[in-house]
Amino acid sequence: MNAKLTVLCLPLVLGIGLGGPGCGNSATGTDMPDLAGGGSDLGCAPGADGGCLCNCPGMGQNTADVVCGQDMGLTCQLTCRGEYYDVDGKPQNGCEMDHGIIVSHTQATATDRGHFSCLDASSNDTILGFLLSDSRVHQNPPIAAFNPAVGSAPDYYSVRGDGGACVNDYDVTFSTSGGGSAKCYQCTIMTDKKTQSVMASGNELVKITSGSGSYSSDSTLYFKVEKICSLPEQEAIRYQILYHL
Repeated sequence: MNAKLTVLCLPLVLGIGLGGPGCGNSATGTDMPDLAGGGSDLGCAPGADGGCLCNCPGMGQNTADVVCGQDMGLTCQLTCRGEYYDVDGKPQNGCEMDHGIIVSHTQATATDRGHFSCLDASSNDTILGFLLSDSRVHQNPPIAAFNPAVGSAPDYYSVRGDGGACVNDYDVTFSTSGGGSAKCYQCTIMTDKKTQSVMASGNELVKITSGSGSYSSDSTLYFKVEKICSLPEQEAIRYQILYHL
C-alpha cells in the first residue's frame, strides 16, 4: 500500500528565516545522526520568503519520513515507516527493504502455527522468515518490541502441543542464510517445563533437542527468533525453523 510521504521543513513551519551556515547557499554540510544513530545529510537552500527549502535524501520515498530543520545546524533526518528497514544505510533510497511477512513481535501475540500431537511423523512443521536490522528510528507506525540497541524486533510463533500416548519431546533445527560470520542470531523454544536457546551466525545450521517430558500435554510452546548483536552490525538474513514434537 502506498502512503503519502510526509516532509516537514521546520524553519518554514515555524516561520523562522535561517541565515546561518547551510541556508545561505546550496552547499552540502556535515552528516548528522538521527535519533537512533543513523546517517543524515544536509540539503537546504534559502527560500524566496527568507525561509529554508530542503532537498533531503529520501524525499519522495513512500517507505520513509524526512524532517529537515535546525538541529546542531541545518540537517535532514530520516525515519523508517513501520516494517521498512534502511539496511544499506543509504538515505537516498529511503528504507529500501520490507519485512514483508506479517509476524508477531511479542509472545502475547505470537503467530499461531496450529496444534500437533506428540507423534514425530504428524508434528513436522517448517517456519520460514527473515530478520532485518538498521540504525533508524521506526515510526508511523512504530514496531512493537523494536530494540534500538540491535536495530531489530524479535519474531514469535506459538504451537499447541496436544501430547498423547507418546513422549512429549522436541527436535528443532534452526538455520540462517544471507548474513555474516558473527553469532548475531538466537532461536529460543519456551515450554511450560523449560526454556532452551541456541545461537547462530548469519549463515549457519544449529539444533535444539530435548527428551521425554519437555512439555505438558495440551500446553503451548513458543519460538522466539531475534538478533542479539548490537549496532552498527546490521544486515538482512533469512531463517528457517524445522521442528517436530
